[in-house]
Amino acid sequence: MVTKRDGFMFTKVVVVASGNNIDFRVPHDAAPRIKSLLTDLILGKIPPPSNRRPPPRLPHHSRRPPPSNSSANWPN
Repeated sequence: MVTKRDGFMFTKVVVVASGNNIDFRVPHDAAPRIKSLLTDLILGKIPPPSNRRPPPRLPHHSRRPPPSNSSANWPN
């Protein structure tokens, strides 16, 4: 991974991959943070996000309390 100045306001962060280069054109002040983040991701210092999704939440009006064992609560 390398950084190069790219004009007056931007720096190019270049990720060298097998068979290809990926260029990110970013503001000068953001380039060191982006380079560091990409390096940490490549080296596995940051764990990948979990593939598990939380269960969908039901709208408030469709939530009902669990049924009780008493038959007195059932409509006739």
